[in-house]
Amino acid sequence: MAGMLLQTISKDEFERARFLSRRKYINDMESDLIGAKEEGREEGREEGREEGREEGEVKKAIEVARK
Repeated sequence: MAGMLLQTISKDEFERARFLSRRKYINDMESDLIGAKEEGREEGREEGREEGREEGEVKKAIEVARK
């Protein structure tokens, strides 16, 4: 079926341009989503590191106070 669709689209320049434009749009959207997902993960990691640092400082202060 995909082969038949491609042959049909290939015969008509307008349809070919429309198909390629749609394909580019889909690829761009997928790329944007992947980038956003990676950015979100990095933000989450940084927040986790910061929370870990803060917890470490509190534990250190408690340890110093106990001594």
